[in-house]
Amino acid sequence: MFEAGLFSAFFSELEDLGTQNEIIEQKILVEGQEIIRKLPGSLEYYNLILRRGLTSNMDVYDWRKLVEDGDINSARVDAVLTMLDQESSPVASWDLVSCWPSALELIPSSDGIILEQVTVVMEGLVRTS
Repeated sequence: MFEAGLFSAFFSELEDLGTQNEIIEQKILVEGQEIIRKLPGSLEYYNLILRRGLTSNMDVYDWRKLVEDGDINSARVDAVLTMLDQESSPVASWDLVSCWPSALELIPSSDGIILEQVTVVMEGLVRTS
């Protein structure tokens, strides 16, 4: 379940929830031998991809429309992503900081169902449970 200040929605698939650091290579001398030490650089938050079957609900479209219309301040929200099990009980939860939808696509699946896919960018990610 994805809950933002503007709406909440259920998605059946997610992709690319995580972080990574840029790797900085630094040449140093150790006992007369040059080696490469790897250090963490800038922190990057992955772009989260959420998918669900197309519904008549317009909330995700309206959120994306704010960005298309240039109203990024209204579109940028803090959100909570909660992973649910098959009985709809929470398994894990994350806070997404200053997120907004960078893309919204309709994707036909092989079984004839149309999927709505939203790409969400963020400036922070904290696992809360």
